[in-house]
Amino acid sequence: MPKTLNDIIPPSRRRDMPEATEHASHSSHSTNTFSIPRRRMPWGTILVALIVVGLSAGILFLFSRAEVTISKKSNTVAVDTTLLATRSAGDLSFEVVSVEHIGSETVPAEGSETVQVPAQGTVTIYNEQTVAQTLIKNTRFESPEGYIFRVRESVRIPAATGGTPGSVTATVYADEAGPAYNIGASKFTLPGLKGGATYTLVYARSTSDMTGGFSGTRPTVSKATADGAREVARAALATQLNEALLAEVPKGYLMLSGGTRISYESLPDGVSTGGSVEVREKGVARAVIFKEDEFARAIATKTVAQYQGESLSFASVKDLSMTFGADEKPWDPTYTDLSFSVAGQATLVWNVMPEKIAHAVAGKTRDAAQVILTGDGFPEVGGARIVLRPFWRSTYPLDTTKIKVTIAEK
Repeated sequence: MPKTLNDIIPPSRRRDMPEATEHASHSSHSTNTFSIPRRRMPWGTILVALIVVGLSAGILFLFSRAEVTISKKSNTVAVDTTLLATRSAGDLSFEVVSVEHIGSETVPAEGSETVQVPAQGTVTIYNEQTVAQTLIKNTRFESPEGYIFRVRESVRIPAATGGTPGSVTATVYADEAGPAYNIGASKFTLPGLKGGATYTLVYARSTSDMTGGFSGTRPTVSKATADGAREVARAALATQLNEALLAEVPKGYLMLSGGTRISYESLPDGVSTGGSVEVREKGVARAVIFKEDEFARAIATKTVAQYQGESLSFASVKDLSMTFGADEKPWDPTYTDLSFSVAGQATLVWNVMPEKIAHAVAGKTRDAAQVILTGDGFPEVGGARIVLRPFWRSTYPLDTTKIKVTIAEK
């Protein structure tokens, strides 16, 4: 048979083959022993890094903010001008608030006298109509028992607002002298209004007793003693009345120094135990009040050259005072126009509407928002601080509910 070349191995080489084979085996073994192992992926490290990145991004979004902090524009002005106000109407309107208190001093009796004294007391008159009601002098007030009391001065009761009746306090006097009219707190109707719808819409209530009604002989003191006691009672009343007036000023109104008047009325003396005399004095305090925004606009119009009718308020009015002449009678309910002068120093503050600010910056970039808020379209803004976070956020949201507007208080 023919032989292939692969089968023919020369004798000279056969002796060498085991050695070569053995070397090859040894060489192969050596190579396997020193081979470099394959590197594995550091999956744990990668996972930790991803968690850290995710948490960081989450924290940034958690504390993301779209805010604007606005500083109100303010202007301190010197005031020395004359203004005209109209009762309950016009660009500058005025109202009158009033309070009453009774004070007394007890002194030892020095004699006796025979007197006829009618009872008196304070009532609050209510008006449920949507228009003001004026009651003339000597208008009658009748208790459920038929006791008649009258006012000695005309009274104007403001209109009802927002479902709340207008009200004013007044002093009423019994039609007859004597203790029978010393009645307790009661509701009163107005007989003069009977027959019309106003009869049920205008009424009065007293919250304390009618007092002072007396007929007969009682202890008395000299005029000098009574005058001294009245001065003491008036000094105490003045403090009480001023505090009570402040409490009567509605929210959004202001009362200026010089716009207050206090009057006193000597009441019939009372009789204390042990023969002493109770010297009684009634104080009535009245004050002219103005709507703060209207008054601020009136002052700005007179003192700020660039004022264009923006909404304003006062930081304080304690340095402002008003004066008006003796012929001006704002306490008279029929008096409609009040001319007065006002002087001093005031700080005007421009009011800011957060909703207006939010709509102005919605969808705007940081720079655009800054330009808009400090431009002519926002004269009420003294300064604006833009806050957008995270750092890569460059515009405000379009949704205004996601924009926080803070008004910085000075």
